[in-house]
Amino acid sequence: MPQRSKNKTIFITVAHSFISKNILNTGVLDMLLAEKHIKVVLIVPLGKEDFFKQQYAEKVVIQPIDSRLILKSGLIKAFRTIGYLLVDSHYLWYKEVERRNTNRTHPSAYPKYFLKRVFTKVCAGRKNIQRLYRRLYMQHTAVNNIERLFDAYKPDLLFATDIFDEIDGLLIRQAKHTNVPSVGMVRSWDNCYSKGILKAIPDTVIVNNETLKRELVDIHGIDEDIIYPVGVPQYDHLLKIPKLKREEFLQSISATAEDKLIVFAPAGKKLFDKDTEFCEILSDGIERGDIKKNVHVLIRNHPGHPATLDIWNNKSYFTVENPGRTFGGLTSRETELTKDDSVHLANTLYHADLIIYVATTLGLDSLVFDKPQIIVNFDGYQDRPYTKSVKRYHDEDHVKKMLSFGGIRVANSKEDLIDAMNEYLHNPMLDHDKRELVRKQQFGVSDGESAKRIAQYLLSCI
Repeated sequence: MPQRSKNKTIFITVAHSFISKNILNTGVLDMLLAEKHIKVVLIVPLGKEDFFKQQYAEKVVIQPIDSRLILKSGLIKAFRTIGYLLVDSHYLWYKEVERRNTNRTHPSAYPKYFLKRVFTKVCAGRKNIQRLYRRLYMQHTAVNNIERLFDAYKPDLLFATDIFDEIDGLLIRQAKHTNVPSVGMVRSWDNCYSKGILKAIPDTVIVNNETLKRELVDIHGIDEDIIYPVGVPQYDHLLKIPKLKREEFLQSISATAEDKLIVFAPAGKKLFDKDTEFCEILSDGIERGDIKKNVHVLIRNHPGHPATLDIWNNKSYFTVENPGRTFGGLTSRETELTKDDSVHLANTLYHADLIIYVATTLGLDSLVFDKPQIIVNFDGYQDRPYTKSVKRYHDEDHVKKMLSFGGIRVANSKEDLIDAMNEYLHNPMLDHDKRELVRKQQFGVSDGESAKRIAQYLLSCI
């Protein structure tokens, strides 16, 4: 029997555009590669290989995978559809309502919606059904392209950075079938509620905090003994990035040293089509003097679904940014954030005086620097039905957990928004104690060592 090489190969998945920011650029990759016997293969979406070669190719092997081709499989689509119905959450409910309303003229729209809701109410949370679903998934979703990856590289470990992603699930499945150890990670705070049932369970799961651990156990039936909270490496990284002087940073975004910096994160075209009305409300508040301080508003679009707001660059007190790098032929969702983007984000949040947003994780990012924040919970100038209103985003299960502490103001009208802005700009320490409770809930262990813990854990597995 041939001897195995002393060198060890780790597969790291990069299915989502935030993995670069959250994992690769936080020190995890550098610590792995500091071990001379470690070879890292990044599994990236087809079409992005040139970007990853430019960013990391001197250190790692870049292996593209055509996820769109794989996910065309009717069987994989069926498992995805059923998987969504096996989690009973607010988000998945209103997505079903949206589908029903889109097809409301079709005679099957309401019966289909009713049957799906009954199925969810009967089956969600049932461990015997979860086990059956996963057993069938493991038996019937073999993919030739993924099998060939394992044959070609013979990995010693799979690190699936987004275990609810379809491709990550198929890679975990193949790792199980080939006896390759697997470590998974929950990518984002909403995933346990928004992505359907976890299809393939890795050998161990690392999570940011105890909140995610509890959700994996309670919603997905995962054994708590294989789940390890490690902290949030991207938040640790934001603290460590060297910061520009305030005057220098403000000058870089066309603001003055005397301005209070407001960072506004619009919902984006995927979630809401009236973001420009929020900009009008802010503009009117500035020009009429309703906002009592001199301010500059940095409009930071979501990298994956930006709103079309460049017209607001014509106002001297607005700067519109579209972070990330997009790819020709791919959707805007597949934007990638570079190391320079991470540096700019750290400086933006460090120097911000107030964060305002509709539906984004930027509020969590800003807690790194204890920044006051306001959620916009109204629909611009005209109220909308609940299932088309921004209000539905703030009733999602994971958001309600965060809001329960009272550390984030919720503005239910433009008057609420202006009043809360003035209060926070006058006294940024308002609600500090309550924000600290949110930090403890969302950050878990917060000692600057999260990336080191992840790297050491991965190394210990091989």
